[in-house]
Parts: sequence; C-alpha cells; structure tokens
Amino acid sequence: SQAGFPDVQYATAACVYVNGEYFGSYWLVSDFDREYFERKYGEYDGTFVILGDGEVEKRTEDDELQSYVDAYNTLYAELAAKDLTIETNYRQVEQFLDVENYLQYMAIENYVGNMDWPSNNLRVYRYVAGESGYLENSVFDGRYRMLLFDADYGFELLFYHDTVGCLVSEMTLDKIMNDKSPLFAALMRREDCRKYFVSYTLDLMNGVMSAENVAEQVDELHESRREELSRTLSVEGLVGGLLLDEGQASMETVEWNVERIKAFAEHRPQYVLQDIAETFDYSSEYRLKVTCSGMADSVRVNSIYCKELEGTYLGEVPVVITPLPGPNAEFAGFKVNDNYIIEEKTLTLTGDDVLNGTVQVELLTKEKEKPELYIASLSAA
Repeated sequence: SQAGFPDVQYATAACVYVNGEYFGSYWLVSDFDREYFERKYGEYDGTFVILGDGEVEKRTEDDELQSYVDAYNTLYAELAAKDLTIETNYRQVEQFLDVENYLQYMAIENYVGNMDWPSNNLRVYRYVAGESGYLENSVFDGRYRMLLFDADYGFELLFYHDTVGCLVSEMTLDKIMNDKSPLFAALMRREDCRKYFVSYTLDLMNGVMSAENVAEQVDELHESRREELSRTLSVEGLVGGLLLDEGQASMETVEWNVERIKAFAEHRPQYVLQDIAETFDYSSEYRLKVTCSGMADSVRVNSIYCKELEGTYLGEVPVVITPLPGPNAEFAGFKVNDNYIIEEKTLTLTGDDVLNGTVQVELLTKEKEKPELYIASLSAA
C-alpha cells in the first residue's frame, strides 16, 4: 500500500484460542469481499466479479462466474496476439483493463521476485454495474484491475533454498515476457508502456522497496508478533507441515528469514537494473539527489512523495518532479546542478540533465505575501 497500489491485503498479528485451548499465533489477513470493496470505495448497487488463477487462463468452479471466465480468456488471447503499437488495438486493451494499474502490479510482483506467479496466484476484478450504471475512469468503470495477494514466495522466501542469493540475482523479466505473460510482452513493445513500467520499477527501488524502508517495515512487523510466535513454536506439534523440515520450526529459522528479506532488498536493485538493461536497453544510470529549501516543503518524484530523495535512475526514462510547497510558501523555481533555475512548475529530467553521472535538484520556495493561518495538528486535552 505504501507504493500507492490500491488493492492489497492487510494483515495484523493475532493469537487464536478455540474453546480456551491455545492454537498459536497467525497473521489475520483481510479478504477481497463485499465488505472490503465497500470500505475501500463506498457503497454501490452492482457487484464486483473476481477471477483467478493464472494470467493467461482463468478457471472457476462457480457456474455464475463461468461466462465471465470464458469472456476474459477469449479477449485476453485476442488482445495479447495483436500488435499493440497500433493505436486502435491499444485502445481495445485500455477498454479491457486499467493499463497503468496492470503495469504497476507487474512491476511489484517482478521486483519482489514472486516465483509462484503469474501462472498462479493472479486475480483480477471488475465492477458489473447495477441501476446506477458505470462511472468512467474509476473503479466502477467496468474494466479489469489487479488484486495483489499471496506474494509469500517473493523476497527469496522459498523453504527449499538454502542460501541467500539464489533468487535475488535472477533475471525475471525474460521469463515473464517470453513464457508466462504474453499481454505484458505485447505492451512492452510500446515505448510509453515500457517507460511507465520501468519508471514505476525505479520508484519502487528508490522508495518503498529500498533496503532502508524494507528493513524498517520488516522489523516493525516482526516485533509485533515476536513474543507470541516464540510461544507458538514452543508448543510441540503446533507448527509443521510439508514446507518445513524437522527441526526448522524455530525462532532461529524465523530470524534467519527476516535477515534474508533484508538481504534481498539490499542486493535486488543491481540485478533489477541489469535486467532492465538487458531486456530494454536502458542502461544510462545516474544518481539523482533532490532536496527542498524550506523545512516544510516537499516534492513528488514520479510517484514518490518525499522531503528529500537520493537514488538511481536511468537517462532513457524521464523523471517528473512536482513541487509541494509548505504552508505559507509558494513555488519559486528548481535549481538544477547548482547552475540554472527552472521556473516551470513541473520539472522533467532526461539524460541531457546528467552531469558527471549525477543530477542535483533543489526546490526553491518563497514566503507568501499574505501569510495564512495553518493548523498542523489538533489534540484532545
């Protein structure tokens, strides 16, 4: 959800008792049901149809969903086989699904290296209108969108691998494009879709999937259930199964996997960049450093909202920086590489702005002529 992807499962740690008997600690995970959609998007008089399992072929045992499955499978095959560089063909894809939502989803799954996907664990949903009809360019417009769930085989969390490094270095784009996702491959022949996918991937790498942020989030989650999980593992016979060898149900295994996730986040960027270079021939790496002159100012770098940012980007893929001046401040310009000031309110960086492998950007603001009252927070006594 930190990445701005709308439909994800939320989880919280919980311990379970049945008739007073302790059954251990678990992750309590939200489901994609009517209550979820109403809480997320408000009341509606239609219905949301959810289809799974793989990307290319949906399957169902529900007779009421069979017509949707058949229609999806037929249209997916037709669109994936077309030349999507032809605009009329691409417009058909845009009517079928939310393309940006799809590309964001593919970027996330690819980045975390989910090896139990996309032939499995891939669900889409669409709204089927009631009396109120459809609402264009919203979740109620009838197009398919993606549900992000069951990515537990990402971040190298495969029990039968013994060492860190066996998945973090895998070049995953080739497998997706040439084997498991023909629609994605067809979209990647379009420059706009290709650059959107890469741009969002770089935002993940420099933002929510950065080593620092992943470590912070994982430590917070782990700490939320550490003591209760230790208790669970101490009860003989409560934890086990096909994915755990004898003796693996221990806090040592848990701690090892926590560090494994952190190691994946630390090393994944270099291989993602290599994969992008080999697949799309985007290889002009540079370091981008963005700062703000005012303490209350912030910026949006592509999809990342921040007060400052330092990360790796590619000269072939534009970076768009939008100013977000603080209270009682107004935009005055961008200083680029300490050499010149740009007064346009949206700054687009390209490879031409790179100087000695870096681009430095500072947001400049000035005080408003007529200050306004600003309330930062309220608290009850």
